[in-house]
Amino acid sequence: MEVPKSPGRKPKRLTYLRTWILIVVMPDTGCRIDEALNPKASDVDFDNMLLTVLGKGGKTRRIPFSSDLRRHLWPYSQNVETHFLFGTRTDTRLTYPDNF
Repeated sequence: MEVPKSPGRKPKRLTYLRTWILIVVMPDTGCRIDEALNPKASDVDFDNMLLTVLGKGGKTRRIPFSSDLRRHLWPYSQNVETHFLFGTRTDTRLTYPDNF
């Protein structure tokens, strides 16, 4: 599966980029929305291209992702200043209703 092209111009705000990256992560990895919202920045292994998520039933699983996703996720992860990869400014977990 191909990663959708990035927006024509660079998003003005980090929140727009966060939403776009999240939308790209879900089809690339096959994660459910709750699984995609949980990872911390430390749960992404860029060398082996693996994302560690807490799945259904509290099971931890490691999901491979594409090199195209890595190309977009790496710069985003370097700008994240929160505990969660897709966290809020107040360093809390982003929830499903907050995102869409």
